[in-house]
Amino acid sequence: MKWIPTILVLLLFAARSGAQVNALNGNFQISYSDVATNEDLQVSRSFNSLTVTTGYFGLGWSSNLETRLVPLPDGTVGIEWWGGVSRDIAPAARLDKDAHYAMVRAVVAAEIAEGKLANIPAEILRRKGELQTDDNQLYTRYLNQVAKGGIKQRVAAPRSRQSWRIDTNQELEWDGKRYRHRTWNTYYYFDSAGRLTQVQEPAAHMELRYHGNALDRIILDKHAVCSVKMDTAGRITSITMEDSGQVKKAVYRYDTAQRLMYSCDIDSNQYVHAYDAVTNMTEIRYTDSTRMLIEYDPATFRVTRLTRRNGTSQQFEYISFYNEYGENDPNHYGSRITSFDSLGKRSFGKYQEWQHRTLPDGSDYLYRIINRSDTSFSDNIYGPNVGNVIYRKLNEAEAWAEYDAKRRCVYLRMNDSVFRVQYRLDEQPGRFWAIDSLRRDTVAYQYFYNKNGQLASVLRGKERFVLEAAPSDSVKVIRREQTRWRITYAKGVAVRASSPAWPDLDLNTDASDPKRRQAQEEARRFAEAVEPRLIPHEWIWERLGKKG
Repeated sequence: MKWIPTILVLLLFAARSGAQVNALNGNFQISYSDVATNEDLQVSRSFNSLTVTTGYFGLGWSSNLETRLVPLPDGTVGIEWWGGVSRDIAPAARLDKDAHYAMVRAVVAAEIAEGKLANIPAEILRRKGELQTDDNQLYTRYLNQVAKGGIKQRVAAPRSRQSWRIDTNQELEWDGKRYRHRTWNTYYYFDSAGRLTQVQEPAAHMELRYHGNALDRIILDKHAVCSVKMDTAGRITSITMEDSGQVKKAVYRYDTAQRLMYSCDIDSNQYVHAYDAVTNMTEIRYTDSTRMLIEYDPATFRVTRLTRRNGTSQQFEYISFYNEYGENDPNHYGSRITSFDSLGKRSFGKYQEWQHRTLPDGSDYLYRIINRSDTSFSDNIYGPNVGNVIYRKLNEAEAWAEYDAKRRCVYLRMNDSVFRVQYRLDEQPGRFWAIDSLRRDTVAYQYFYNKNGQLASVLRGKERFVLEAAPSDSVKVIRREQTRWRITYAKGVAVRASSPAWPDLDLNTDASDPKRRQAQEEARRFAEAVEPRLIPHEWIWERLGKKG
């Protein structure tokens, strides 16, 4: 089974609000935001020509409202994002082996019932061996069968508090009443049945309420109340939002094949969709008489041309490679994308290539991605157990990275600089080094924590910064020798500072007065010093080739 790193998926589908063709496998995807009070969190839906399930918005569509949690019999928990578009697995600290083997038997029985596995002892034994030695495959197959009804399961919520850890940035907890999942700085809450009930972003909030088994109400940012109506097939037919005395309505209509044919969001944007016989979306019509056309290869169902409403278009070609036996290599493929203006003249060209490698256990991983266009070139090489690049070249700039057993970046060399981080046993950062080969200097940080695991002081070079008692979570009082600054934060960013000499200092805009600007710089240095430094995965993507 091929595992595509999260960062790659984000790159492939970065423009959530527009139409996308995934050059990796040729599927068409388009997303809409129907109801929103905050750009950070919206009621969104997405069509994918590879999706064969029916969700809240019909066949082929999925929504962030359909994110769900699935407790598994052996104690593991699966999180199905957007109804199963992607998933995370939270492994159990203590695995119930009997239940684990029962899951293997259930998958085998379901595959036999579907005709995907021969009902003979030798094949059954082989398949059980595959599933017992590959947890990722077992959980994926099991969750797929649960989603389509091939496996019926009733798993009770844990009797006592439990916690699961997916990786450094993802945690899951059961407090006896509900599940709470943290991914980076976003929190998702699920009830005992695994239904999504709340999403908490730093600057946005969404609450979902149910009546029986049906979604009944959505509350955005604790003030905009959205009433949801669903038909007997479980599809949403309307969302009515009441906010500050105003009433707005989104409407959805379906055909007898459960395909979404018409939609109108709360801002009265209307869309009419057309599909072919196998439910590939072929056309989107707009109220201004323009339209988008999607053409597919009749044999592979991969998109061959996308024509946008302004007349510009893209043509897609899919390239195969051969292995040493002269056979088509399923682990090596590419695509060529050619863009044309509204007059049909070539305007831009891009080539992409993917290569996977096989591990000793028979599984494979993404090894390399090459991107070449009329204006740039990049070469990205991945490690087998990392999910991010260990080497990257962007035009003439190069970078090398190393990761620990928990997939955390601990070494990065790029742009004439070297960064290193060392973690403590409690997974808190202990030391950080930034080495600049051009300036020939090194900045070293050492972090000290109190018995509760909270940062107490930082040694930056020979300077020690001490965090003193703060009146709230948004305020830090930082001392260096006899100098003390009170720093106020908004959304994690230092915005104001005060000291005996400077009672009120704005940190958002540089002051024109030299002395005041010097005080601003000192306050910012204090704030920066006590922010534990890591090597984010994004650095190798966002900073390579850039100065400063």
